[in-house]
Amino acid sequence: MKKLFIVFLISLFLLSCAGIENWFTKAKSGTMKGNFKVTLYSGGQPVKIWDVKNGFISSETQSDGWYFNYNGKLIRISGTVVIEEQ
Repeated sequence: MKKLFIVFLISLFLLSCAGIENWFTKAKSGTMKGNFKVTLYSGGQPVKIWDVKNGFISSETQSDGWYFNYNGKLIRISGTVVIEEQ
């Protein structure tokens, strides 16, 4: 019975980690969907902030850049960028 309980706890732990890993996998693959606050920094100061609602944010291939639609326009940014899921 004790072994069964230990197996149950390990399984529960691994399943909860799978949800976190899935989010990181989506972020690493380059495309995320949802509501985001995107902040572009220069010299440590925010220079532009976008609130993306129910949209996609994708990473540029072989680049440090990101792109997304905002008010019907394609926005491409690179540099110091913070993307917060809301």
